[in-house]
Amino acid sequence: MALPTPVAHPAPVPLAVQIGYASGNLGKSILWSSFESFLLFYLVTIAGFSAWLAGGVLAAAMIWDGLADLGVAYLTDRQGRPEALARLVLVGAPLGAFGFWLTFAPATGGAWPEVVAAILLCRLGYTLCDIGHNTLLVRVANGPKAASLVSGLRLIFSAMGGALVGLAAAKLLGIRDPEAQRDAFGGCAAIAGACYLVTLLIAVGASRRLPGPPRPTPQADGERLLRSLWRRREYRLLLALIALQASLLPAFNRALPFFGTAVKGDPAWSGYALATITLAQSLSLPLWMLASRRHGPSRLLASAHVLAVLAMGVLAALAIWGDGGGSVVALAMLGMAQAGMNMAIWALLALSIQSQAASGTRLEALPVGLFLAVLKCAAGLGNTAIAALVGGFSTLLYVAAAAIALPVLGCVGVLALLLLNRDRARTIL
Repeated sequence: MALPTPVAHPAPVPLAVQIGYASGNLGKSILWSSFESFLLFYLVTIAGFSAWLAGGVLAAAMIWDGLADLGVAYLTDRQGRPEALARLVLVGAPLGAFGFWLTFAPATGGAWPEVVAAILLCRLGYTLCDIGHNTLLVRVANGPKAASLVSGLRLIFSAMGGALVGLAAAKLLGIRDPEAQRDAFGGCAAIAGACYLVTLLIAVGASRRLPGPPRPTPQADGERLLRSLWRRREYRLLLALIALQASLLPAFNRALPFFGTAVKGDPAWSGYALATITLAQSLSLPLWMLASRRHGPSRLLASAHVLAVLAMGVLAALAIWGDGGGSVVALAMLGMAQAGMNMAIWALLALSIQSQAASGTRLEALPVGLFLAVLKCAAGLGNTAIAALVGGFSTLLYVAAAAIALPVLGCVGVLALLLLNRDRARTIL
């Protein structure tokens, strides 16, 4: 992916500020991992939702979240106030934390209207925080080296959050008494919500003094701003890449409890599997960050997707011919691949935004909002696909097969896009 002509960058942001900002990903990852990997299973097997209802609710919530990202981002850029991003987090963090706890609270029970309302409240808070926190990346990662470093730090905290979710899920799904299990889910959700709130407040506090971009001109309406983004070919390619990456590649993580039930005979296995994946992510990120000093993010993105294909191939072979302990290696390979692809795609986003120039005004929130809108709408469709498989087939083996096949299909699509654009990416690849 070719990047526009680099622009001059200000003095590097202190490492302490970068770490403080990146810590917000710990709380965000706890909520995101819970929604992506276990909420569908929870709604179907514990809360008593049908697979179609659960899938529809999660897809609608994710797509609404993505569209709201775009609207909030546009309004934020139009106002042009440097403190607007922090305000989004300060409002959204309490809403997201409370909504998440209410989703799993014992008092909510299996009454679907209350659960749906709680999910929507959580997603509303998450939307505000996502725009605020993710857009601050542009201020914190103010250069090519900083973009990879801060993206890596964010993902280390994300991996820590995912590992905590995996370990908690392994314990929660192993509880056999339904009442005790529901109480345990509510207690863990309260702790997770508190962690979400605290880490985002730390991130805002650490980055509060960083300057924002120039204020947009009054004539810059939404249609004009979106057209200016869409004209940039490398940004369109970035959106296509994240659409494939968000819709198909996380299918294995989304189907983990169903995969564990079908292949391992134990849904609690999925918690340990997620912990293994995220531990591998955090341990491999320093290697990806070191590699980023010699290679561009597009090359790292391609390498990570090749590694993901190999990991899914090993998992498929083990599912057919027996484990023998090899699944740990395959899960670790998958975690390493996810670390590389996530670090590379966020680094590309930061560099793309920093390098743009539009009449002396740099858009900040809107490119992030459009990126997140595509990401979340694609993720919503991916969740719908898993829910449709769960509701449409009497055996979970089809879900397990799709959990292997869909990520491979996504990787092939990403690699094909990078290959087709290799001439424009020559300076990076």
